[in-house]
Amino acid sequence: RDDGFHLSILDCDLLTAIPPTIYHLKEKGGQIGISLDGCRNMRRLPAEIGVLENLRYLDIVGCQISPLPWTLGRAPPECKIKSRDSSLLEAIKRAGVEVDEDDTNPNSTRPFQVKVKDLEPYFRNIRGRFAFGVLKFQIISRRAKGEAVDRLYRPGGRKFHELQAHFDMMVKSHKA
Repeated sequence: RDDGFHLSILDCDLLTAIPPTIYHLKEKGGQIGISLDGCRNMRRLPAEIGVLENLRYLDIVGCQISPLPWTLGRAPPECKIKSRDSSLLEAIKRAGVEVDEDDTNPNSTRPFQVKVKDLEPYFRNIRGRFAFGVLKFQIISRRAKGEAVDRLYRPGGRKFHELQAHFDMMVKSHKA
């Protein structure tokens, strides 16, 4: 009896992303394996892939997925991720994760494999960059909002005359 589920999409150049509905696979029960080997135009994985509690392997050899979604860090610790993407490998190494690979050829296209539990520093780095990006966005949007309000109410701005009339009306009512 096979109590697992294996999704295999091989050499599909039309596939650029997996839909977020991938999380429905957890309803299948049993172990889950996903192989996207050779999908050269695949650029991203949905954040929902992290909810697959029974994910045992993710084969993205031949895909151009970098960075991995930080939610993948929620996958089971023994889940194996297999890739050949050199930019992903560099990012993983920069995070301090040791990866078993062919060091004799720096341009090697040999696949590498790593477990989710070993990628904790990588996912921490990704979460940190995500949080910093959100904070930076909030600061920039607040600054832009302040500048927009300033432009509206400065002399010559669209709301300046309305504000001036309101102010004049308040001054008159206060004098009375």
